[in-house]
Amino acid sequence: MGYKLNVSNRIRLPDIFPPEGSLELLSAVKSIIAKTTFNKKEQDILGMMQAENGSITWDKEVEKELEFDFDEKEIEIIVVFLKGLRFSGKLDFATSELYNIFVRQ
Repeated sequence: MGYKLNVSNRIRLPDIFPPEGSLELLSAVKSIIAKTTFNKKEQDILGMMQAENGSITWDKEVEKELEFDFDEKEIEIIVVFLKGLRFSGKLDFATSELYNIFVRQ
């Protein structure tokens, strides 16, 4: 199933996952991250830069939403972790946008 993600969504998506878990979980997370990672050409087109404080900036004038396909297991994992953030009261503006994309579709 295709999901349209903007630059901010793609940057923040890895943040919803825990740093450890089962081999199956980590494999699925690795696949999700690999699908949404920015290649060098995209970084150059977007003018992406990382500031000293770690924040990432880009040229919003050239930003486009891209559609990404995830399999059922990947979607299930994304939804589980987004719901976990919601129910623990830890959604922020960026993750709430992801919540709306994946859970409230």
